[in-house]
Amino acid sequence: WPVCKALCGGNVRRKGPPYKIELGVPGQQPPAYVKSIQKGKVTLGGDVGLLGLGNEARFQNCAVVDDNEELAALMCDLNEKGVAFAYDYKESISPSRFMAILQDKGIVVGSYKEISWSGPKNWHLTVYEMEEDA
Repeated sequence: WPVCKALCGGNVRRKGPPYKIELGVPGQQPPAYVKSIQKGKVTLGGDVGLLGLGNEARFQNCAVVDDNEELAALMCDLNEKGVAFAYDYKESISPSRFMAILQDKGIVVGSYKEISWSGPKNWHLTVYEMEEDA
């Protein structure tokens, strides 16, 4: 994960609230986002065409766990392209939770965006950033 992981000159952690929030225009198509992680693939939604992406991306190692290097590399690549990650409380590991795990492990040292909905066509993005411990 050379593109995602960087050497840090100290301890870093996820920045707490207040978070940066970007509100979507009601009814507007959301930006590209990872909808779900399943065995061997991630499903994408939103405006994937804008980034030249399809509706899914595949990975070889089918285990959906936080130590799956191929899945972590895929998620980091999508993050660098500006793809957001869905929050889904019904999933054991939703895409945004997976990214939080990667941040906690120091694999993702930058920010990532979580997409969530407050209604069928009302979405917003929350930005989770890292900061150095004092």
